[in-house]
Amino acid sequence: MIKAKDVVQVPKLRFPEFDGEWATKKLGDTSKVKHGFAFKGEYFASKGKYIVLTPGNFNPEGGFRYQGGKEKYYTNSNFPSEYILQKGEILTVMTEQAVGLIGSALIVPESGIFLHNQRLGLFQTGPEIIRIFLFHYLKTIKLRILLSNTAAGTKVRHTSPQKIESVNIFYPTLPEQQIIASFLSEVDQKIQQLTRKKELLEQYKRGVMQKIFSPEIRFKDENGKDYPDWEDAKFEKIADKSVKWSITGGPFGSDLKSEDYTESGVRIIQLQNIGDGIFYDDYKIYTSEEKADSLIACNIFPNEIILSKMGDPVARACFIPDSNSRWLMASDGIRLVVDKRKYDAKYIHEYINSPLFRRIAFALSTGTTRKRIGLGELKKIPIMHPCLEEQKQIGNYLLNIDKKIESLQTQLTQTQTFKKGLLQQMYV
Repeated sequence: MIKAKDVVQVPKLRFPEFDGEWATKKLGDTSKVKHGFAFKGEYFASKGKYIVLTPGNFNPEGGFRYQGGKEKYYTNSNFPSEYILQKGEILTVMTEQAVGLIGSALIVPESGIFLHNQRLGLFQTGPEIIRIFLFHYLKTIKLRILLSNTAAGTKVRHTSPQKIESVNIFYPTLPEQQIIASFLSEVDQKIQQLTRKKELLEQYKRGVMQKIFSPEIRFKDENGKDYPDWEDAKFEKIADKSVKWSITGGPFGSDLKSEDYTESGVRIIQLQNIGDGIFYDDYKIYTSEEKADSLIACNIFPNEIILSKMGDPVARACFIPDSNSRWLMASDGIRLVVDKRKYDAKYIHEYINSPLFRRIAFALSTGTTRKRIGLGELKKIPIMHPCLEEQKQIGNYLLNIDKKIESLQTQLTQTQTFKKGLLQQMYV
């Protein structure tokens, strides 16, 4: 094991006005970690004056998040006031309810609202450490690994204030801490701005889709005249009947098992790959060309639409990317080849992902913990549509919004990657 004194105590990336090695101490010599209060479950409610913080309020990579309808409100005021958190205080997770959550930290966003729950550690920094410097430090991979290594347990891992305080940390003078903290906070602010812009644009798109598919908003032809009234067709009628298996489900589970997986070959599309209007490319498994040939009815090709039989949400859809010449669906995928003589594929894709279609699909689904819709039920869902020309206008309009969202996502990803690189180089 590398001891603190054996580590070069100088960061790789440093502001030029500073030099010399950083100091090293036990975290507990610079900051104390305080346990939370055991709030009683009988006083939890769906609304109230206080919100009890839980591990669900921590982003795995660090930072605060609201849980929407899952927040735990507390209705009893009979508890020590010291457990009412103040804006700017830093807490960490001491129970690993999700893999990698130990050591994740957040900054309390507002005073007098959030409660310091048990199994969360509150950092009480001393005069040698600036609070926001410590917060960014807690986002580094090195410190997260050290904190994770303090946890023990089989099913659920736990750590404690004493174990967290035993970890060695490195830190510079207060002026250098302040500059590092301010610089990283500016990057965080940029990330928050991009995230907010993306959320607002996504919200705008949802509102526009609601009005388009109602249809409250109508487009006009090149002469400024109204298009004909909308019609409806069953989902199965959207498929191109000239293409074999143009609307079909994936193979039975027994026809594609884990022993059929290979290191390379034909890519298998799993539920994890099917996003709500987006294809997630980070989960990759393969099967052989021969196996894919034997399941030819379950093959799917670039620019076709795939739907998910299972939530969350049920019947979400995305386009197949053109990075491979063909793909193989897993059991819970549904292939749709749109009849482009009558329908615009982008319009159909957006309609499937609209709240209108989603509500019907959810109502036709079965299951309690996870909803599932069968191909037979899906085929019956009506698709409201205008003439092909208006469909194309709608598809292009929504596509332009998607491009703006994608551009913001690219900027956001780049800034987040930049921040991760900074964290690993600006701390020892």
